[in-house]
Amino acid sequence: MKLRSVAAAVLLAASALVFATLIKTDAVRGRAQARNADGRAVTVSSQAAKITHNDAKGFQGVFELGQASANATSPMISLRMAKPDELNVTDNKGTFAGPGVLRVTLNGVTTTYEGWIAVAVVSNRHLGEPGDPDAIEVNFRPNSATAPTYHFAGLVYEGDLEVSSLYSY
Repeated sequence: MKLRSVAAAVLLAASALVFATLIKTDAVRGRAQARNADGRAVTVSSQAAKITHNDAKGFQGVFELGQASANATSPMISLRMAKPDELNVTDNKGTFAGPGVLRVTLNGVTTTYEGWIAVAVVSNRHLGEPGDPDAIEVNFRPNSATAPTYHFAGLVYEGDLEVSSLYSY
């Protein structure tokens, strides 16, 4: 009788180990307004995530950036990445990238360029906490050699960008 109970317990424990899998979710998310050293401001929204389950990886989310015109002769800029192709999180730093579009609107005419968007975020604090502000850098590389590139690097002055890793079984 005891031997059966021990065998059943060992079998249950072995089954639990076989079926237990680790799921890791890395994410860069939040809404914020950031300003660069030249005083140029952007609004960003990020919901980028990578879900790793055993050896399988899946990506989801969206990233958007908007930059209003500084004056009548400067363009309005928007970037959109529908889903990242890569995402990595190390401590409070998150990077992700994927295909996206740059839209440039000038004098009521919008031109769209396809390309690659790369984003790097440093999450230094949460809303209301003291310390260094969050930082963001965004780069757009077009598919065409004649299309414009875009670069922004600045500090968050309103909102919060969160970088996180969550483990579950």
